[in-house]
Amino acid sequence: MNRQGVPKPSAQPRPPHAAVSTAVLPCCLVIFLLALLLLSTGRSAQATGDTFFIYGDSLAPGWEVEKSRANVNLNISSPTYEGSKSMRIDFSGGDGYVRLQPETPLPAAGYHIIQFALFGNETGQELAVALLDGQGNSIQNPVVVQLPYQQWSLVEVPLTTAVQQSAIAGIGLTKFSNAGNWAPFYLDQMLLTGGQEAPTSTATATATATNQPPPSSTATATNQPAPSPTSTATNQPAPSPSATATVPGTATSALPTSTPPATAVQPTPTGTVTAVPPTATATSPSQPPAVDTTSIIISPAEIMDLPASGGAWQNVLDWAQQSAAGPNLADQNDQTDAVVVAKALVYVRTGQTKYRDEAVAAIMAVMGTESGSGILAIGRNLAGYVVAAGLVGLDGSDDAEFRAWLDQIRFQVFDGAGPALSIISCHEKRPNNFGTHCGTSRLAAAIYLDDDADLASAATVFRGYLGDRAVYAGFKFGADLSWQCDPDQPVGINPAGCQKDGHVVDGVLPDDQRRGGSFTWPPPAENYVWEALQGAISQARILERQGYPAFNWSNQALLRAVTWLHEQANFPATGDDTATPYLINAEYGASFPTSTNVRPGKNGLGWYDWFYGGD
Repeated sequence: MNRQGVPKPSAQPRPPHAAVSTAVLPCCLVIFLLALLLLSTGRSAQATGDTFFIYGDSLAPGWEVEKSRANVNLNISSPTYEGSKSMRIDFSGGDGYVRLQPETPLPAAGYHIIQFALFGNETGQELAVALLDGQGNSIQNPVVVQLPYQQWSLVEVPLTTAVQQSAIAGIGLTKFSNAGNWAPFYLDQMLLTGGQEAPTSTATATATATNQPPPSSTATATNQPAPSPTSTATNQPAPSPSATATVPGTATSALPTSTPPATAVQPTPTGTVTAVPPTATATSPSQPPAVDTTSIIISPAEIMDLPASGGAWQNVLDWAQQSAAGPNLADQNDQTDAVVVAKALVYVRTGQTKYRDEAVAAIMAVMGTESGSGILAIGRNLAGYVVAAGLVGLDGSDDAEFRAWLDQIRFQVFDGAGPALSIISCHEKRPNNFGTHCGTSRLAAAIYLDDDADLASAATVFRGYLGDRAVYAGFKFGADLSWQCDPDQPVGINPAGCQKDGHVVDGVLPDDQRRGGSFTWPPPAENYVWEALQGAISQARILERQGYPAFNWSNQALLRAVTWLHEQANFPATGDDTATPYLINAEYGASFPTSTNVRPGKNGLGWYDWFYGGD
């Protein structure tokens, strides 16, 4: 079952789930959304004639990000509006802000509009956008924009005469409403242009949702006609993941109070809200056939070829006899996910419907139990329910409900115990057991939802975790870098051949090994390393089944990690880590010691003794 293949290319975002709202906000606030097709694809940040790109596929030279209580990634390969990159912003606190700012203020003379594309992942989120002077004060009234849900929309803000007579020292982005947990959102193609004359006083914004049919009615604040697009853009296929991702900037101060509070934002309603059919054409890349979403870690056909006798089978059967009542996604030590996976496996192997019925009941009951959770619990527990749902096959209404919940939960920020992160941002920021478990759940969700774009993004992150900093290096490492082969180039697994003070550290997981203390020899037996590997090998198995040769990445990083634990740390797998050697032995033809009565691990997926002929 060790398959090699070619990674799927990134895909364009799927059709949106809902249209952009055209409702007028209360308290004299009008949220305007406007469509203006950009002039060409794939433009990097630059000045062209009377157009200046602040962010295209990168920030303009000399520009930087300042942020507080927010995570910013400038190198997201999907979704993108145009070109190959977009910017993801994830506010981690109610008073968080992001500023895009040049080294020296940019004279605004000759520019009449600031334009940018937005893609939201939650309904009801409103973003305040402010143009700032050198003292951090708003030059004109900030504009409030309702983030479109699961679609791209272009926003155009006319610049006032006051702005034209000033210099722009920054662009501030803050929450305006829904100040609790925000789902990450995306920004692309931010530019200044001289496209029309500036208004003399109040700035407004209008926008159109892309990829939407025209609505049956139009909300209009004045009799101004909606602007006509001046050119046609062709949506190019996103490339295979290959770019380096970093998180620039650190916070130095809070956003000045002159950039919203909400009470300061009172634009006069002088714009038009309308929607038109898209004029862009989409080009779809050819892709290899999709793997059946029932086969995230193993297919029903493969299960039918496995023995229904012996110790490994009896272990699965014993787990399947346990109760799956009362699943709790928020309990990081809850093993109901493992029970549900066992029930799904036994149902497929035996055809006994009671196991399916019990698994389905638990899958439907787990939705909503995530309230108040920390991100580690979600990372550990979610994948098992997704895998089980694929194996048993949910009925139509159940499947629709589960898919809607799953699509939402992967973007939800959890701020219980541990850091405030979503499944996706946890995977992209935490190079340890948190991130590897989150990555497993992220990948399972992406496959179940047939989201090839996020699958490709997750594959890029995992490849970076294994040590390929050329494709991804956006992790936030702990302060103790003493176990890193090169503290200036930290990685999730140390590279091949690495030594430190004459000792082999090739294969060390530095951000987990540090939990046992700073570098010392002989190395301490640190349980977090084995736990991180539970998530790492699950990611590799899921990716391998989708055509990614993940077990070979970074000079077989996972094999080197398990080798180091046995040969240098003298620390073989025990307890709920005992499934790992079965998978490593099968993938690499290795012979690490194995155990009987294997436990399936903290993510419930470790039935590898049965998959690979264990006693």
